[in-house]
Amino acid sequence: MDLPGSARRLVDVVGYGDAARIIEAIGGTRLWVPQRASIHADHPLVRLVGVESALKLADAFGGLAHFDVPRCLGELLRERNRKIMVDIAAGDSHRTIALRYRLTERHVLNIKKRHHSTPLARNIDLFATESLPPDQSVNQVPS
Repeated sequence: MDLPGSARRLVDVVGYGDAARIIEAIGGTRLWVPQRASIHADHPLVRLVGVESALKLADAFGGLAHFDVPRCLGELLRERNRKIMVDIAAGDSHRTIALRYRLTERHVLNIKKRHHSTPLARNIDLFATESLPPDQSVNQVPS
């Protein structure tokens, strides 16, 4: 998935969940990030992404020229969902994934369910050899 450079930088700094929140809220506009000392509990960035991510943004972009926030929420969410499916395949728990991406466990389960209901996912599963009995192969014709 090719994300615009500014979206990739946001993801690198604050992760997919908070990058998506920023893009959804102000995508297509410019964002000025203050220096770390100016971040406080009532700051708009803190209200949007929390103190930890606001401080990360301040460390990365604080005091610099305006930062262009792209309008690529769809691409960002598709990339995040793809990474979630990789994490699920690697055996990570739904709870761990939810915490990593700042989602609910229910949302992780819904992403998994949507992924497995896509035609491509169903077709790939048709060819999975793990589901075959040990004495059959994919190329074997049933008698």
